[in-house]
Amino acid sequence: RAQVHYQKLFSNLTEYQQLARSSSDNSNVIASSIGNEDGLDFSAIKIDAQGKILWSKTFNSPGEDYLSSIAIAATGDVYLGGYKLNKDGHFDFSLMRLNASGNLKWYKTFETSASDISVHVGVTSSGAVFLSGNIDSDTKKHIWILKINDSGDILWSKLYGSSASNGNVNILAAAVTKDDGLAVLGINGTRNYFMKMNTDGTIAFTKQHDIVSEFEDASSLKQVQDGFIFCGKIKDCTDELCTYIFAFMKLDPNGNVSWSKNVSRSKSQGVQYIG
Repeated sequence: RAQVHYQKLFSNLTEYQQLARSSSDNSNVIASSIGNEDGLDFSAIKIDAQGKILWSKTFNSPGEDYLSSIAIAATGDVYLGGYKLNKDGHFDFSLMRLNASGNLKWYKTFETSASDISVHVGVTSSGAVFLSGNIDSDTKKHIWILKINDSGDILWSKLYGSSASNGNVNILAAAVTKDDGLAVLGINGTRNYFMKMNTDGTIAFTKQHDIVSEFEDASSLKQVQDGFIFCGKIKDCTDELCTYIFAFMKLDPNGNVSWSKNVSRSKSQGVQYIG
């Protein structure tokens, strides 16, 4: 049985909560979107290793800011990634940088003519930032990835999965790799889509394989010593009710599926594998 070190309740966190750990001081930053009379704003709380609040701040901006991810650089700076509804009724990528004390350094939005929903923000060892997500046009969905320097300037911007053979590719998760590239996992119609790209945005390789578990919404991808671990959720439906259950997938270093497991939980049976 796991030991509980502390429990804390933070009442000013509402929707789209994310957490990241800082390697610089062993602290944690919890971020979310918080509602006010003008819509949703990014909000963040930094706590130390004992759960003591070091700072708590909300960052007001016009319109709705939906948080989707958080990353912490080696310096302790915090990046809040999300998307924002613009005046044309489309979503734009949004990215906010805070210093380790929670003070705002800059806030920027990145847009196309379509709706842009960011899924992941990640920081490389050199301090550059990957911001990735989906572009949802009238006819096709693509993966859009930006590489941004620590001043918020775009180093490069590229679309992936946009050829006719690739169909509509929906990104679910991404992770900065040990070589400062990016790994991306998504859904391409009836197949899983895995892409490993180099730090300059060129594609190292892509893999597509039949779906074992049909994941929904943004999830989590992490590189481990012998490949990648993906965690997400899938629908578990009966004749009367649909719920969500955890699902995990292990990929080898080349993006091939090593195994896939679905986990359900019930009061009577505890945790059990069902897939």
